[in-house]
Amino acid sequence: MLKRLGLVLMIIAAGACDRPALRLENPAAFAAVDYDHVFDAVIVELRERRFIIDRDDRRFGVVTTRPLTASTILEPWYRDDTSLARVGESTLNADRRIVRVSLTPFEGAERRYRVGVEVQVERRQLPPRQLTTSAMGAPSLTRRGRDRFQRAVRTEEGRQEVFWKPIARDQEMEQRLLDAILSRAAAMRADEPSPGSSNPPT
Repeated sequence: MLKRLGLVLMIIAAGACDRPALRLENPAAFAAVDYDHVFDAVIVELRERRFIIDRDDRRFGVVTTRPLTASTILEPWYRDDTSLARVGESTLNADRRIVRVSLTPFEGAERRYRVGVEVQVERRQLPPRQLTTSAMGAPSLTRRGRDRFQRAVRTEEGRQEVFWKPIARDQEMEQRLLDAILSRAAAMRADEPSPGSSNPPT
């Protein structure tokens, strides 16, 4: 009970410094001339957030990542948990995230593209287990019986195949990733020399 209470207090404390979520249109429009900047910004932002790139297709405008285990309240230095509720979920469950970013032409508008970010949260699941008759027959009211029963549960779990179930989209993380990508792309373009400019003489 004390451990659970302590965990709840830690989660509440973490929520006190939670930043408000942004509200951007997802997907967001950008000029076609910035396509390379946006694509490069996607790669940089995902890598800075510990994601491993699984697909990097500049021609078709698709970037996907491998699953990344969600951090817990004991790992505040990571930036993948973006809300109080999400921190609690990741701490009490085995969650992971997969990111997909798409750059697509904007229908009905020339020289315009859209960048969309999707963050899928998956949770580890164990299939329903069936204990053996010998395990179920263990006397549950004695210490020896409880120990035998727990060993049987662990043994049966070890034989089960773990699978991952999609449970939600992390819209808070989608918003912050999208904002970071667009901001970084704008900075990249600003750092480029203007057309016709020449290097200063040395």
